[in-house]
Amino acid sequence: YSHINDFYEIDARTYLESFNKKFHIISLMNSHLVRDVGSAGPPEFLHTEQALKSYLSHLKKNGYVSFEERIFGKKSVYSSKRFLNTVIQTLKKQNKDPKKHLYVYQWIYHSLPDYYTTKDFLMIMVKKSPFTKEDFKKIAFWKEQIHDKPYVNHQIIDIYPKLDSEDKMSKDFYGFIQKTISQKQSSKYKIISDNQPFPWADKNNTGLKKYFIKIIIVLSILFITLITFIVFKKTDLMNVFKSSKKDVLLLLFYFSGIGVGYFIIEIGLMNFYQIYTGGPGYSFVFILSVLLFSSGLGSHYRKKIKVQTNMIFLTILLLSLVHLFVFRKLIPLFQFSPLMNSILIAILVFPLGFVMGMPFPDGIAYVKKHIHEKWVPLFFAVNLIFSAFAVFLSFYLSVEKGFIFTFFTGLIFYLISLVMMSLLMKRRKFEQK
Repeated sequence: YSHINDFYEIDARTYLESFNKKFHIISLMNSHLVRDVGSAGPPEFLHTEQALKSYLSHLKKNGYVSFEERIFGKKSVYSSKRFLNTVIQTLKKQNKDPKKHLYVYQWIYHSLPDYYTTKDFLMIMVKKSPFTKEDFKKIAFWKEQIHDKPYVNHQIIDIYPKLDSEDKMSKDFYGFIQKTISQKQSSKYKIISDNQPFPWADKNNTGLKKYFIKIIIVLSILFITLITFIVFKKTDLMNVFKSSKKDVLLLLFYFSGIGVGYFIIEIGLMNFYQIYTGGPGYSFVFILSVLLFSSGLGSHYRKKIKVQTNMIFLTILLLSLVHLFVFRKLIPLFQFSPLMNSILIAILVFPLGFVMGMPFPDGIAYVKKHIHEKWVPLFFAVNLIFSAFAVFLSFYLSVEKGFIFTFFTGLIFYLISLVMMSLLMKRRKFEQK
């Protein structure tokens, strides 16, 4: 593109949040991390309610934002309708009449090679100011110019505001837009938000649930295998278990809780800060590396920090809530560059990672002192199994309930571990008396 003077290889939301510029056109051509809008994949923040508000705020008076969606089948149609509903409801919330700000057409590109597997494209244009008669004259002129190209074999069908074809797909989308504009929010086509940025997710998510059940079965088999090995092969461990049964059970919940809680909070932070770092890769690198490094330091210096385990857990909960309600809303106010945002986020994440590294060595120290050091590998394995489970649980809950709900779930697991450690300490105090 020779007419583009400045090119930035960066996430669009990050760019808009970092640079206060106004544009004539913002264009998103099938801008998904997977094949199309209907394909299951990671969270994407370019087609949410908050994204559309950001696009509109960064447009000049007569500017517009354009979206292209490839239609591969029923799932693509469903997800495109979800996005159209998001556009319409966002316009309504901004007191803009969707009838005056929305232009939708179908583009059938007959010349595309067969390996594309589809020739249908849905084009959605949202204008900051109302469309005028002059705008539609220019659109009509553009369509004539396109049709006159001898090497282009395609068809453009207006869908909204005026349907000019009996094409099945066009009629379906036209009816949906009319109905959505005249009615309130539909429960079937839920608004796509930064809290649940999964356009492909439907109300049932049957495939996702089946996949999650398979993961639970596999991890349960691993856990049962581990326990069976101890029962039949490690008789010395079983003897310890018989004498410290309650402690062992409480510690199983303790190590499971910190394993699940740590990874859910880690993934939550990556999702919360992704928009400001430049993309999912940058968010992953900065937050994961800082958390692992700071947690390692926290584990290393735990013996030198004379603070009770209960206070460590309360600090984790407090810092996590500060990230959720304060820091993630504070970052965009600075309007720093993506690199400066990443550095700032790393600094803010470091204290949380430091204290999150302390509960595990506290648990190990308790096992060595009050149970038996031969039980350490078992609890280490339990922590690993539930840490792996946390990755899938986090994704499942994020799709079903959203990032905030999932983040609170991670905090609940830390609360469970806090309760378990409190019960263990009470038992020891009672035995000493």
